Amino acid sequence: MIKVSVMYPNKTDGHFNIEYYKTVHMQMINDTVGHILKGYEVDAAISKELCEVDSPYIAIGHLIFESLETFQKEYLPHRDTFKADLVNFTDITPIVQISEIK
Repeated sequence: MIKVSVMYPNKTDGHFNIEYYKTVHMQMINDTVGHILKGYEVDAAISKELCEVDSPYIAIGHLIFESLETFQKEYLPHRDTFKADLVNFTDITPIVQISEIK
């Protein structure tokens, strides 16, 4: 199994709408490729005032797929549609990591 993590760096001048991200953007991904998703989740950073540490990422979305091949075949054809939605919730350029789940 693989995990695709889309990480949004925590920037003082950055904008990120977590409600839109979790209820609209992630739902769009689920509606489009949910038949191959093994699971997904959204991590939202806890504010520095609560934990006294600045989180390096304001949010991280995780998508789990059975294999890299499934991800490439089924998800990648929709990538431009998902990228086009970024302007609706953030001005932060995400960092993507694809990992093998051990």
